[in-house]
Amino acid sequence: GTPLEQMRGVGARRAIEELMDEYLALGNTALGLSGILTLTGTSTATSGGFWGTLATADPDKVAGDLLGVLNAGVEGTNEAFNKFIVVLPLALYNIAATLKMSSQSNVTVLEYVSQVSPYLEGGKLGIQPWYRCGHEQTIPAIDSTHDLIAAFPRDAEAVSAIVARDTEFLAPELAGFEYTVNGHAACGGVAVRQPKAVTFMSVPIS
Repeated sequence: GTPLEQMRGVGARRAIEELMDEYLALGNTALGLSGILTLTGTSTATSGGFWGTLATADPDKVAGDLLGVLNAGVEGTNEAFNKFIVVLPLALYNIAATLKMSSQSNVTVLEYVSQVSPYLEGGKLGIQPWYRCGHEQTIPAIDSTHDLIAAFPRDAEAVSAIVARDTEFLAPELAGFEYTVNGHAACGGVAVRQPKAVTFMSVPIS
């Protein structure tokens, strides 16, 4: 099995990186940090409505929402930015990644959007699940009856993550009969320079 000390180290790293993920997504009001999903003054796109389940979802509606959130970012910045990544809750991602465009096609909605949109960065890998977008989260752009789809460019001129120090563990220190290993990381949330380059879409969950 895995040594206990190694398991503790993995757990400590995961806890630190989970907190950094929270700061980057939601910020921290007490610390004055902004998160990418809590920004104000962003572009908005209108959803076609509840996606349903994999068995009931309309592929045209799902594709329309994903294309719409990409188009809104381009329009919101007057074409200053034209390559975006998209994040959405896992439940919505699974529908997009699995749902076929038609019964006669093997092309999924996610693949279709990556083929037809000139604004998606990285092909279908430019659409990624992020549980922080779910209706369970405290996000100003949505309430508990909606999920969030967000699109933003990987461009520091628009928005960038402030990670001054990645997770790092120091050399063990002997204290009494035990060794202590201290670790640290530094995250300042996100810096936004062009909020209109970020687009939010609110999708009802029922």
